[in-house]
Amino acid sequence: MLVVGSLNQSKRPAERRQFETACQHLGAALAGRGLTILVSSLHPNTADVPVLKGANDAREAKSPLPVILLPPTIPRSNDPLYPENEKQFRAAYPNLTLTLEMLPGQWKEIRQAQAKSADVVILVGGREGTRQVAWAAKQRGVPIVPIPIFGRAAKHLWELERAALAAGGRFEDCEEFSKLYDKFNADQIADLALRLAQQRANLPPPRDPRTPTSTSANAIALQQPVSTGAPFLNKCKILFLAANPEDTSQIALDREMRKIMERIRASERRDSLEMISAWAVRLEDLFDSLNRHHPHVVHFSGHGKANAGIVLHDESDRPRALDKRDLKGIFEEFRNSVRLVVLNACYTDDQADAIVDVIDAAVGFKGKVDDLSAIDFASQFYSALGFERSVQSAFNQAVKLLRGKKNVKADRFVLRHRKDVDPSSVFLLQAGHP
Repeated sequence: MLVVGSLNQSKRPAERRQFETACQHLGAALAGRGLTILVSSLHPNTADVPVLKGANDAREAKSPLPVILLPPTIPRSNDPLYPENEKQFRAAYPNLTLTLEMLPGQWKEIRQAQAKSADVVILVGGREGTRQVAWAAKQRGVPIVPIPIFGRAAKHLWELERAALAAGGRFEDCEEFSKLYDKFNADQIADLALRLAQQRANLPPPRDPRTPTSTSANAIALQQPVSTGAPFLNKCKILFLAANPEDTSQIALDREMRKIMERIRASERRDSLEMISAWAVRLEDLFDSLNRHHPHVVHFSGHGKANAGIVLHDESDRPRALDKRDLKGIFEEFRNSVRLVVLNACYTDDQADAIVDVIDAAVGFKGKVDDLSAIDFASQFYSALGFERSVQSAFNQAVKLLRGKKNVKADRFVLRHRKDVDPSSVFLLQAGHP
């Protein structure tokens, strides 16, 4: 169980005390359930130390709670809650069994490594670092529990996760998430985290794409040529890829996903559209997500560069451009599952034109696109798909929405398609199925 978060140093003393008290209650609740706690920061303002104090006070020495400490260094501090070395740590927390593992790297890399190995990540407050941890967890399918009370980062993540649960038909979990908004209840948070961890442990392994499934209705439908106009899916899986590397302007990726999921949830076939997300996407993550999830629609939200391609993260979270030739080559490997690609980024018309040599249809944009245009277009596009409209009709509706709002960039969105495909006959959902 990884607990991540911090409180802005500018907060008033009363707010800081409230944050620390809440984290102590959370630590006690986690200890009461016997959950191992992962820790990587013993700095002031973070959630880790008050969580450990609460866990230590709730446990008895005869049954110590396992704690794995993975910081690059243990900081010096005059505060007894922030011990200078391993010996002082053990003295400060006698009811915790400490495993000390020193990992190389900076704070962000260590947090991300922990997030990928945790069963559940609990996010309390925080800022950009908290978002990075959440994205790392989501990339590996690790559940997150954002607590929206103490900071904007966790609040935004809470909104996204709640919408994702609703879009996926997980109404019981969605209701539990809704309860987190107004009041900090440590037992409720711990119970929710434990249940999500158990759900993840019970999930079946991903299906091997080499395994024949020709007897299924979906497999039979997928074998139909889309150019005939026959609907081919009972359920459509959408992979949302987000990338906003360092040294690039910040864009509203979380708002875009939230708006899309809200519109999907309001559509007629909401239970037939499944949204999966991957954040801070590197090239390796792109391949991993395509292999793991077998999406029918791939939606990219981020930056694009003229004559360079879409922009992903490299290993240091700096920009890495992926040109149209390489992008086409990637989708050629997944042409049997991916039917539609939406490149909701600047300068992507050339990429869209290139990849329709190997897939049915793609959406791109000519020139620079702003956040509002991208969000309005995408949300209306997927809403129309959720009402069993064709890809061409969904595209037309999104463009006409922008025109109706007097958006001068409405006609810069482009829909490309393979030569033997009529996009007005491409339906991502099979009509008449629940």
